[in-house]
Amino acid sequence: MGDPQDFMTALEGFMTTIEARFRDAEARHQNDMAAITIKLNELTAIRPIVTTPTTDHATSSQAPPLLRPPPPPAPAFPDAVIVPRYTRLEFPTYDGKCDPLSWLTKCEQFFANQHVPAADQIHIAAFHMLDSAVLWASRLLTDRPNLLWDDFKRCCNLRFGPPIRSNPLGELTTLRQLGSVDEYLEQFQLLLAHVPLPPDMQVNIFTAGLRDRLRLDVEFEGPPDLVTAMSLARLCDRRLQLAREAYPTTPDIVPQGRTEMLQRRAHGLCYNCDEQYTRGHKCNRLFYLHVEDSDDEGFG
Repeated sequence: MGDPQDFMTALEGFMTTIEARFRDAEARHQNDMAAITIKLNELTAIRPIVTTPTTDHATSSQAPPLLRPPPPPAPAFPDAVIVPRYTRLEFPTYDGKCDPLSWLTKCEQFFANQHVPAADQIHIAAFHMLDSAVLWASRLLTDRPNLLWDDFKRCCNLRFGPPIRSNPLGELTTLRQLGSVDEYLEQFQLLLAHVPLPPDMQVNIFTAGLRDRLRLDVEFEGPPDLVTAMSLARLCDRRLQLAREAYPTTPDIVPQGRTEMLQRRAHGLCYNCDEQYTRGHKCNRLFYLHVEDSDDEGFG
């Protein structure tokens, strides 16, 4: 079993060696480009200018043909390996205090953009881990020095991710909206990250978990993908909120007992509202239905 301090020292030496290789490769590249530029200038200086012979019908106002620019130079070393530059993007760090799924995704994006060899991926990721996470990575790589990236991801998810789920698809299909739409979207995305599903099934499961009124509105629009379905859910929810604000519901009239009716009558209050009852009083909590007689013969 190795010492974590020795592991960190080895990682630092590894990164120092890579940086030195980058600097040497860049210096050689600059020297090669300078030599190619000098050679091109020499060839351009000694190249004769070819002109088209003039005829008797050619006018003196015609300009001589322009000299074509030289073709771009061929690479000096066509079989040379281009060393990736890891400094173009900032590598993400991880301290082990949250779900590592997003961090692992960023690591893979960095590896793909910078063309990082598979043999270097785990060491670079472990070098950018912090606190308890780097101690865990040190022990893991000491015990399993030939670990592959996919195995490293699985171990990282088991150590720092949420408790392993026996049926993640079942949890996703039974998820229901209990609070706001944004809360439901966040819960759905967290569960979906652990379940690979085709796009059409993602939309069906997402809309099935919405509240009935919201679900009907979203399904009526027929969203083609999950992104559109989520956007429609937020839009329809906002529309329902505006409708509730524009037409607030009034409380129903609660039937009163005889004692309360006598008390209201003694204080001169209306039976249905808290206003004083006078002749011609119109209660705001009552409504009237106006029915007109019809003279149609078909209903006689």
